[in-house]
Amino acid sequence: MLLGAGLQLFVSRPRSALFWIQMAVFVSAAVLFFALPGSMTSRITADAGVLTIKWYSNLFKKHIRIDNITGITEDRRFIYISTRDGGIVRLRIKLMDHDKSRSARKFLKQNTGF
Repeated sequence: MLLGAGLQLFVSRPRSALFWIQMAVFVSAAVLFFALPGSMTSRITADAGVLTIKWYSNLFKKHIRIDNITGITEDRRFIYISTRDGGIVRLRIKLMDHDKSRSARKFLKQNTGF
């Protein structure tokens, strides 16, 4: 889809209104394609009792103190981290390979004990 829209941009004339409409749709589709909300976890680290989660699509990191974690559960799509204050952090694993999702779960088990 993005390739077809990109090719049409080269064929169209920049002075036409259709060109600018196609350009706006192309840029919007590219942004949505490359930055799916919460789509993939890019990095999980554990240092000094703090679990840090950085997603590809978010600018900010999520910091969770390991002693505030009450449990970790999972299903086919997510790993859920429950905290003492009742919050739940979801790590999306649906798009990960089976080996990567297993290694993420193993990392969490080693560092948190759950």
